[in-house]
Amino acid sequence: MIMIIMIEIGLKKIIFLTFLTSFFMMINSNHPMMMGILIIIQSVFMAINLSLSFNFNWFSYMLFMIYLGGILMLFSYIISISFSKQPLMKKNPIFLSLMLLTIFYTQKESFLEFKKMKISKMLIVLYDNNSKLTLFLMAFLFYIMTGVIFITENEKMSLKKG
Repeated sequence: MIMIIMIEIGLKKIIFLTFLTSFFMMINSNHPMMMGILIIIQSVFMAINLSLSFNFNWFSYMLFMIYLGGILMLFSYIISISFSKQPLMKKNPIFLSLMLLTIFYTQKESFLEFKKMKISKMLIVLYDNNSKLTLFLMAFLFYIMTGVIFITENEKMSLKKG
């Protein structure tokens, strides 16, 4: 039981680091391909987190497929419209130092929290889910996906003009 809690705490730390890293990468890069890759990585970690939080995996798989389908369709049109080739990532020493500092900071903080908290408090922290927000996001992404499919089926053409 304690090993499962430690694995989930480690996974939460990895997800937090991924979100921070992708935030900094989105700030430094304005290429649509890089943003698409970051959203795919975030959705994979979100699906893994959901499958570990709940006892059934099909929920996280369906959410991942709906999310990925809607987002990838939008990014495919954005990439087809973009005309200039920019580098995927700008080399910035400040960005790299911020990433390293966040990694070291979160490792220290998570170890201190793990040492101070009892198991019952850790379970409350781990399973405090925002189910209403998750259901709203699922419905919103499903609505966006059906809207994009409806628009592309009715027009029978791409969004790029001539």
